[in-house]
Amino acid sequence: MLSRRQVYLLAVIVAISLLYIFKLTIPLPQNFKVVPLSENSLEDPSSAYSITTTHPAKPDPIVLTFVLMGQPAALEGLVSIKSAIMHASRPLDIHLICSEDSVEIIEPAITLIRQPYYSLNVIFHVVPLKRVEERLTRAGIGIGKRNWPMLSKLLMHEILIDVEKTIFVDTDMIFVVDPAQLWDNFRTFDDNALLALPTLGPTSHAGEICTCVMLLNLERMRRPEPNSLLIPSSLIPQYKDILTEALDAAERDGIPNMKGRPERASFSRKDAPFGDQGIIYALWMHRPALFPQLSLRWDITQCRSSYGLRLGGFLDKDGKPVEDDTAITEQEQLQIHNYNQKAGEGLIVPGILHFNCQPDAGTNVWEWIENHDDTLKTWAPMVTTTVRYKWIWLNRGNGSANTSIVKHTTIRWLDERIHDSDSEENIIKMTGRRAS
Repeated sequence: MLSRRQVYLLAVIVAISLLYIFKLTIPLPQNFKVVPLSENSLEDPSSAYSITTTHPAKPDPIVLTFVLMGQPAALEGLVSIKSAIMHASRPLDIHLICSEDSVEIIEPAITLIRQPYYSLNVIFHVVPLKRVEERLTRAGIGIGKRNWPMLSKLLMHEILIDVEKTIFVDTDMIFVVDPAQLWDNFRTFDDNALLALPTLGPTSHAGEICTCVMLLNLERMRRPEPNSLLIPSSLIPQYKDILTEALDAAERDGIPNMKGRPERASFSRKDAPFGDQGIIYALWMHRPALFPQLSLRWDITQCRSSYGLRLGGFLDKDGKPVEDDTAITEQEQLQIHNYNQKAGEGLIVPGILHFNCQPDAGTNVWEWIENHDDTLKTWAPMVTTTVRYKWIWLNRGNGSANTSIVKHTTIRWLDERIHDSDSEENIIKMTGRRAS
């Protein structure tokens, strides 16, 4: 018969064995860490095991840029900005290159978002059109006051001087998916990539590429090659640039005819087709390796009838339910009229809807009734949802994320910075001290 001491020892052995088996069969979750025993913990049994929770690192923000020169652009851009915030699954840095009167329209809406789910930073860059004219005049680009707002898109890399990369989106576009999906395309960029934009392939004419949505490698655009600029400047003529050679070639040889004629069309850097798009097109033709292709899903354009894609309403014009087509197959989509011949890249899943080529829409496509008429078998339900969605409904967070608004009112162009820097270096060389 076992003694009391033997029974006690046996019980201890069984208990230790059970604990060991428990440890092997039921591991702790991966986000928990067991701190090993120390001399101090032996003195205090309650500290023998300390469990701490580790949190994943916060994701880097998605950086978006909109150009809002004038109140009409700001009113239209409000909807585009809202669509990005509605669908975003990560923090957002939104840069707004704008006129002073645009701030008065955008800022009140942003201030309604006090408790976003993800951090929201909105940075206004107020740029007078006179300053845009001065810079582009030094580049020999553009003519006429009407062109300067559009051409200001060529200067984003000089305005956002501390930003490495960004997504640019026009004001007549809305996101229908998470902007992170578009942002992830930066992962495919090689060291040579300048910017990505949608095209209809290597033979595209100036109307078949689109600077409406672009992934911009701003850092590379500021220094595309050693000791060179993207945009030329008469202020620092000793610096090379990569644009002049392309513009010279386009003016000398012409560009593909947009009307399908065999003869080439004339080109002028002073009045390029589609403003900034014509300038970028000349460089795209001359240096195609600098431009990765962006999927057409990011430009579901009205100019090409959305490639036959549509959402449509629930009822037809006679008030009867429309046929359910939600289970359409990939093969059926590829056979939609106007799809194959224009898309050319297989299945397109809508990412950004583009409401261009609507001459009757006026200055704000979101106010045009046809974009809200769901009997027209278009994107009306999605447009109306985005337009009517309340800004206060974007207060989805628990207080752990914040909204910040910053306003910059001074601008120094890159050529001015380089010129001033070179002058400073020359002063140091001659006098041994910095300018006062």
